[in-house]
Amino acid sequence: MAHTTSLAPERHTLRLGNRGRIVLRAEVRHRLDLKQGDRLILSVEADGTLVLQGARVLAHRLQGMFADLAPGVGGSRRLS
Repeated sequence: MAHTTSLAPERHTLRLGNRGRIVLRAEVRHRLDLKQGDRLILSVEADGTLVLQGARVLAHRLQGMFADLAPGVGGSRRLS
Protein backbone atom coordinates (compact mmCIF):
# COMPACT_ATOMS: atom_id res chain seq x y z
CA MET A 1 0.00 0.00 0.00
CA ALA A 2 1.32 3.43 -0.93
CA HIS A 3 1.87 5.89 1.90
CA THR A 4 0.19 9.07 0.70
CA THR A 5 1.35 11.54 3.35
CA SER A 6 4.71 12.07 1.60
CA LEU A 7 3.24 12.67 -1.85
CA ALA A 8 3.40 16.15 -3.35
CA PRO A 9 0.02 17.68 -4.26
CA GLU A 10 -1.07 17.29 -7.87
CA ARG A 11 -4.06 18.37 -9.93
CA HIS A 12 -5.55 16.37 -12.78
CA THR A 13 -8.35 17.25 -15.15
CA LEU A 14 -11.04 14.59 -15.48
CA ARG A 15 -14.10 14.36 -17.71
CA LEU A 16 -17.41 13.02 -16.60
CA GLY A 17 -18.10 10.16 -18.97
CA ASN A 18 -20.91 7.86 -19.96
CA ARG A 19 -23.30 7.10 -17.08
CA GLY A 20 -21.46 9.50 -14.72
CA ARG A 21 -18.20 7.57 -14.72
CA ILE A 22 -14.79 9.12 -14.16
CA VAL A 23 -11.49 7.55 -15.10
CA LEU A 24 -8.32 8.01 -13.07
CA ARG A 25 -5.22 8.17 -15.23
CA ALA A 26 -2.86 5.20 -15.02
CA GLU A 27 -0.07 7.24 -13.40
CA VAL A 28 -2.47 8.33 -10.62
CA ARG A 29 -3.65 4.75 -10.00
CA HIS A 30 -0.07 3.53 -9.93
CA ARG A 31 1.13 6.31 -7.62
CA LEU A 32 -1.67 5.58 -5.13
CA ASP A 33 -1.45 1.79 -5.55
CA LEU A 34 -5.11 1.59 -6.62
CA LYS A 35 -6.31 -1.61 -8.23
CA GLN A 36 -9.53 -2.55 -10.01
CA GLY A 37 -12.22 -3.17 -7.42
CA ASP A 38 -10.64 -1.00 -4.70
CA ARG A 39 -13.17 1.05 -2.77
CA LEU A 40 -13.02 4.83 -2.95
CA ILE A 41 -14.86 7.31 -0.73
CA LEU A 42 -16.26 10.48 -2.32
CA SER A 43 -17.06 13.29 0.10
CA VAL A 44 -18.99 16.39 -0.94
CA GLU A 45 -18.01 19.34 1.23
CA ALA A 46 -20.39 22.17 2.17
CA ASP A 47 -18.71 24.48 -0.37
CA GLY A 48 -19.16 21.96 -3.21
CA THR A 49 -15.58 20.66 -3.10
CA LEU A 50 -15.24 16.96 -3.94
CA VAL A 51 -12.72 14.88 -2.00
CA LEU A 52 -11.91 11.41 -3.30
CA GLN A 53 -10.02 9.07 -0.95
CA GLY A 54 -9.02 5.45 -1.09
CA ALA A 55 -10.93 3.50 1.56
CA ARG A 56 -7.68 1.98 2.84
CA VAL A 57 -6.22 5.44 3.50
CA LEU A 58 -9.37 6.62 5.24
CA ALA A 59 -9.55 3.45 7.37
CA HIS A 60 -5.90 3.87 8.36
CA ARG A 61 -6.51 7.49 9.42
CA LEU A 62 -9.61 6.57 11.41
CA GLN A 63 -7.77 3.71 13.08
CA GLY A 64 -5.11 6.17 14.23
CA MET A 65 -7.74 8.63 15.51
CA PHE A 66 -9.35 6.00 17.74
CA ALA A 67 -6.25 4.06 18.78
CA ASP A 68 -6.36 5.46 22.33
CA LEU A 69 -9.88 4.07 22.88
CA ALA A 70 -8.79 0.44 22.56
CA PRO A 71 -5.02 0.19 23.04
CA GLY A 72 -3.55 -3.11 21.94
CA VAL A 73 -6.58 -4.07 19.85
CA GLY A 74 -5.69 -4.76 16.23
CA GLY A 75 -8.06 -3.37 13.65
CA SER A 76 -6.36 -4.57 10.53
CA ARG A 77 -9.41 -5.83 8.65
CA ARG A 78 -8.76 -5.42 4.92
CA LEU A 79 -11.08 -3.16 2.93
CA SER A 80 -11.47 -4.12 -0.69
